[in-house]
Amino acid sequence: MTLSAHDIVDVRLSDALASGGCPVCAVRARSEHASLDSIIAEHVLDIPFRADLERKRGFCRRHQRELILADRRGSGGILGSSMLLSAVIDRRIDLVRGGIGTGSHRVRVRLGLARRRPPCIACTQGETAVETALARFADRSSDAAWADALSDTPFCLDDF
Repeated sequence: MTLSAHDIVDVRLSDALASGGCPVCAVRARSEHASLDSIIAEHVLDIPFRADLERKRGFCRRHQRELILADRRGSGGILGSSMLLSAVIDRRIDLVRGGIGTGSHRVRVRLGLARRRPPCIACTQGETAVETALARFADRSSDAAWADALSDTPFCLDDF
């Protein structure tokens, strides 16, 4: 059965439905992967982007690892990811150093800030893609072909 596609979002969702697994997981993975590839290809030397990355302190643990893999896929090395992660590490070290030699309360506060998980850029992009996909699935469910395809789809319990 062919699903009607009004735009590129419908085409990508149709592909995700045809993948055989949870289409929401496929959408999330595709978006996160594309986000990391874009960062490596276009933003490594972008000074304002790196400054913003430093302020926000970067990526979650999973995407830190995947950033290195994206860099290796693109350039074969790890120079770009090293530059980005070095900036994030330097920012965290500066945060901790600022509390050394001060009262124990200030040290605890600074250590707490340094330990806090960063708002990950790739996770944020993935969540935006998921929200778009879910809204579009709900919208397209009024179409008989889409409703039929969605009814046979193995959504993950978290995404259902």
